[in-house]
Amino acid sequence: MNIKHLITKGMKKQIVVIVDDHKLFREGIELLLIQFDFVSEIHHACNGNSYLKLLDTIKPNVVLMDINMPEMNGIEATTISKTQYPDIKIIALTMHENFDYYTKMTEAGVNGFITKDTNSKELKLALNTVLQNESYFSQAVLKNVIANFNAKVTDEAAKDLIFSKREKEILSEMAHGLSNQEISKKLFISHRTVERHKENMFKKSNCKDGINLVIFGIKNNIIEI
Repeated sequence: MNIKHLITKGMKKQIVVIVDDHKLFREGIELLLIQFDFVSEIHHACNGNSYLKLLDTIKPNVVLMDINMPEMNGIEATTISKTQYPDIKIIALTMHENFDYYTKMTEAGVNGFITKDTNSKELKLALNTVLQNESYFSQAVLKNVIANFNAKVTDEAAKDLIFSKREKEILSEMAHGLSNQEISKKLFISHRTVERHKENMFKKSNCKDGINLVIFGIKNNIIEI
C-alpha cells in the first residue's frame, strides 16, 4: 500500500484508492491524480482482498477498480464494499473485456466505467461526475457495449414501456456522458426537470442508476447512439 498526502486549498478534499494488480499502472494513474487539487490522499491496493483490508483503516470517497485481478476480482470486491459502505463511489477500470464483466459490475453497484488508457481530462471528469452522485460511462466503453448489444434480444418486460420524447432526449445525452447540469443547459430545461424525468425513467425501467438505465435504453432500442 502506498499513501500520498497532498496539500491543497479550496473544495472538499477526496480520498481515492487505486485497485489494480499492476504496480506500474497504479503509479501511472497516481501521476494523473496528483494533478487534481480536490484529491487529498491516494492509496494503492493490488487486489480485492488488500482493498477490503484497507477499508478497515480508511474510508475512500472514490475507488478506481480493476476487474481482472488475482485472489479477488473487482466484481466481488465491489459487491462486498458496496454492501458495507454504499456511499463509496466505484469506477471500473477496463480494457474492453468480456461483455459479461460490464453487466456483473453494474449489478455489483459500480458508479462508472473508464478505460485503462484514459487521459487526465476524462479521469477528472469521471471523478467529478460520480462525486456528484451521477454515473459516468466512457464513450470508448459505451461503443463496446453497443457492439455487444447488437446481438442481444430485447427484454420482454420492456416491450410495453413508453418513454416520452423528452425522456429519450435526456437518456441519449446521459449516454453521451453529460451531467444533469449539462443536459439542462443543452435542452433549455431546469436541473430539477432533468432529475424528474430521470426518476420517471428509473421507475418505468426498474433500473437503479444511470449506468443501468443507459444500458437498458440501448438494449431495448429506446435510444440510438
